[in-house]
Amino acid sequence: MLHAYAYPQTMTRQDSGTTIIRVARRSVLAAVFCLPPLSGQLNAVAAPAEAELRIIAANRTGAAAERAALLDSLFGRLRRAGDRQTASRIEQQIWAAWLGFDDPQIDAWMDEARQAMSAGRFQAALGILDRMVAQAPGYAEGWNKRATVLYLVGRHDESLADIDRVLALEPRHFGAISGIALIMLAKGNNKAVLEAVEQALRIHPYLPGAADLIRRAGGADDGQPI
Repeated sequence: MLHAYAYPQTMTRQDSGTTIIRVARRSVLAAVFCLPPLSGQLNAVAAPAEAELRIIAANRTGAAAERAALLDSLFGRLRRAGDRQTASRIEQQIWAAWLGFDDPQIDAWMDEARQAMSAGRFQAALGILDRMVAQAPGYAEGWNKRATVLYLVGRHDESLADIDRVLALEPRHFGAISGIALIMLAKGNNKAVLEAVEQALRIHPYLPGAADLIRRAGGADDGQPI
């Protein structure tokens, strides 16, 4: 679930015709949940040409083994990143690889779901994502997006169940792990927040939003890159 997302200054959502939920731009959601940029923004991210070509090739040919090898390489580079800018570029390449799927219908549903999420139309997004995970249960990013929306509508335990599905498919999913931290923060379990952030930082040393989560959970910033 983690990335800054382009929500309006405040949003409203009407649930069952009665409940209005307001979400402020500066909520921890915008700082912590891993929501990668929409496709037009992804194209603007500078990345090594060879890596970009390999991502495109893996997505177009359905080469799951190629995508897995690419992710292994990217995660190794992420752990060795010497600065935040380098880590950010590698992170975007990881998101691009995660988002790719070998089914045009799933790709179309993902685009629709992300657009609905960006517009605050969470129930519409859930309907799309329900279809997606039913048709493609092996697609980790489908579960991750649904976990994000379930968090947004306050269904935290269901969100955690979807996060479990994400991590069963991709144990390195720092976005899903950061989602655990955010949900535990909402539940008041600061120890679990810090444990989840520590786990995510072992994968992504420059994880966006980690420092804020640590502070809010009462932990100390030890000066390491977070």
